[in-house]
Amino acid sequence: MKNTFEQQQYNRRLRIMTTSGIVLLCFALGVAVGLWYQKNSGATVSAPYHYSVSQSISNAVLYHQNSFYGTDDVIDNTAFVAPLTNEIRTQFHYQYSGTKSAALEYRFGVAALIRGTYALSGKEEESANVWTKQYELIAPITKQINGTNFVIDQPITIPYEQYRILIDQYRSALQVPVDGEAIISIVVSVKGVIDGTPFDDTKTSTIALPLTRQIYQPATKYEKNSSKDITTASSRATQAGVSQLLLVTSVVFTALGVALIVFAMRRRIFRTSYQKELDKIYRYHEGIIVRAREHPDLSGKRIVAVKSFDDILNLEEEVKAPIVSSEAGEHATRFMIIKDDVVYMYLLGSLSTTDDEVLREIQDAFDEKTEVAKKPLARTVHRKVQ
Repeated sequence: MKNTFEQQQYNRRLRIMTTSGIVLLCFALGVAVGLWYQKNSGATVSAPYHYSVSQSISNAVLYHQNSFYGTDDVIDNTAFVAPLTNEIRTQFHYQYSGTKSAALEYRFGVAALIRGTYALSGKEEESANVWTKQYELIAPITKQINGTNFVIDQPITIPYEQYRILIDQYRSALQVPVDGEAIISIVVSVKGVIDGTPFDDTKTSTIALPLTRQIYQPATKYEKNSSKDITTASSRATQAGVSQLLLVTSVVFTALGVALIVFAMRRRIFRTSYQKELDKIYRYHEGIIVRAREHPDLSGKRIVAVKSFDDILNLEEEVKAPIVSSEAGEHATRFMIIKDDVVYMYLLGSLSTTDDEVLREIQDAFDEKTEVAKKPLARTVHRKVQ
């Protein structure tokens, strides 16, 4: 019956260590199962293939000989005089960059579409084609490379005056009031195979040039920067393995969490009235209770049993002595106030038959009380008053 408080603390630490060990064991089990699945499924760790494309287009207008502008390239102006324009020099830049070396094939070509349009509904944006003619400015070329990146820097000459004269001849010959426009299309197409996964990427840039206006402005349209990830077969297998790992781990932890919740609920639900009352006493009166590591030696002291813990509290206020608690087995606790040779004791719970020492002390206390009650009172002789 000695060191019961120390044993309680040891048992508490043991329960905490056991719970932590179960958590770590379940986590290790989940990781091991996930790694085993990944290894046996043949999945290899591979990051997705990532590539990016950057493009740029710059235009310079070259005039005929004239007394207003000269023959130098007109770069700074934002609008240009159509009858003076000879040609437009365009510089096209394209750069492809991938995260790892691969066998790539790209196709590059530049074409011009001359068209006469007429706005049937009166709205320019809803105009229909009346006449079209196509030209190849740069015939399509195909190249194959093996690497991570490549660059296309291509000058393009647009014969603006030729296209303007062509649409003027059409208008004059047929006497139709159509609008003329030249659409220059620059197409770059890239395709390849990454770890058994084919992919292709096509970028189309356009330059729109009005042909029947006295003043015009080139309108360029292109995607300046773009990027994309290619999920290869190995990447998909890796992702599937990671997903399975997360699934198994989550299932294990869910089961562990449910088990711990059930365990905690059972302990809370099935606590005895003794445990509830003991917790309540310690919760509200922890500051005035001294927990003894060992049972105090009460030999030679007179034990006075009290009926309730409130009596102990009242005595504590009167005698100004601390309340000493001592566990008497797993189902009983003694609360005592020791004053000189008198011990005021309140027993919470019930003693088992194996707690011989404590049971004998309590029994002796009640026996002493009984003996005092059975002792006959001494007769007092009163003197007769004369």
